[in-house]
Amino acid sequence: THTLKLAEKADEANDSIWMNLRPIPLTEKEKRTYVFDDSLFTALKINKFVPLLEKLTEAKIPIKYFDINLDRVWSYNRYENSRWGLGIETNESLSKHFSVGVWAGYGIRDASWKYGGFTTLNLDRYKDFSFSIAYEHTLQEPGRIFLSPEIDNNYIHRLLMNKADAVNSFSLTLKKRAGYWNMELGGRYEDIAAK
Repeated sequence: THTLKLAEKADEANDSIWMNLRPIPLTEKEKRTYVFDDSLFTALKINKFVPLLEKLTEAKIPIKYFDINLDRVWSYNRYENSRWGLGIETNESLSKHFSVGVWAGYGIRDASWKYGGFTTLNLDRYKDFSFSIAYEHTLQEPGRIFLSPEIDNNYIHRLLMNKADAVNSFSLTLKKRAGYWNMELGGRYEDIAAK
């Protein structure tokens, strides 16, 4: 996907700036529509919910300086049965330049903890260029080879997993987005043991 990026506080520009940018003045109907929309948004306090809605699209709930990762609260597979846990990471309210996150989960059937953490350093203000370090102590299917997060993020495989290997992994990743191109250079070390 390609994202349109606005300058910081562009939405707070006054009317005279917008009038200079608009080639045709607003009609009376358009003016009334804006007044109605603004009144409705103010009356229903919708603007307070916009940050929450943005985070929900990433399966996260923002709480002050942190995000709760909803993907880490509960998962199911045939090996662990239910895995209950918590994932938390810093968000843009704390820093736009970095994020630190940790997660932990407990498998009910295998009665063991899985956990991990990461640090991401944003090398530009739009998060188009970043460097990450991550560690995980988790499970994976026997014989599974990690190729990429997009390919490996297959919920069917995880749901049907009935055998597992314990994996301790450490990874370094450099990501760059340029227009429609997403480039990633990474390295991953895994220590795999049969369970």
